[in-house]
Amino acid sequence: MTELVSEAIALHNLPATLLLGLIVGYWLLVLLGVADSDTEAMDIDGDGVADVSSSPNGLWPTCGRFLYLGQVPIMVVVSFMAVSLWMISMISNYYFNGEPGHRSAGVAVLLLIPNALISLVITRIAATPFRKLFSAMDKGSTEVESVIDREAIVTSAQVDERYGQVAIATGAAPLLVNARTSPGDPPLIKGTAVRIHSAGADHAFYFVEPNPSITPTTSHP
Repeated sequence: MTELVSEAIALHNLPATLLLGLIVGYWLLVLLGVADSDTEAMDIDGDGVADVSSSPNGLWPTCGRFLYLGQVPIMVVVSFMAVSLWMISMISNYYFNGEPGHRSAGVAVLLLIPNALISLVITRIAATPFRKLFSAMDKGSTEVESVIDREAIVTSAQVDERYGQVAIATGAAPLLVNARTSPGDPPLIKGTAVRIHSAGADHAFYFVEPNPSITPTTSHP
């Protein structure tokens, strides 16, 4: 353990150790609620400030796409990168940079090149499942935002606390979504104009309330 600490704080590994320490500190602050875990993906091809190259095929956009920076939050990617760099730096310097206490800073700098390339590959592999996860989260969030506060019409026999369905007018066919009334609210009969005000558990249904601003439709038998 003492040897590990000595290697970690030695000059040839110190930059990677400091980077890892900053990342660990950041996530500790997130767990304590002091810092905010940014779950927004970077804009590497659009007009966001993260795009420092005017060409979509420049070095930064290409590297960003390789690491899924447009789909995975930057702090998640940087965390994987920091862990990879530190581990590879420790291993490579231990085996390829002389004996303990006599390691060369120059060799350590040269080792950074293959270390960085290997870390890029490891980071991409580690970030791949998170790309799918955050993609699903973004899709769900977009769907919820497109439904909340929309006006709709009850299409089922009624909407109550346990069952119901409403239709949202669109440019094409109406969008049908499962609906419920809030606990304690009376049922809403077919044809009632409603407003969708919030999402239910797991976005499987939405809570609705009467919307007097819409003229109710007449329910035909």
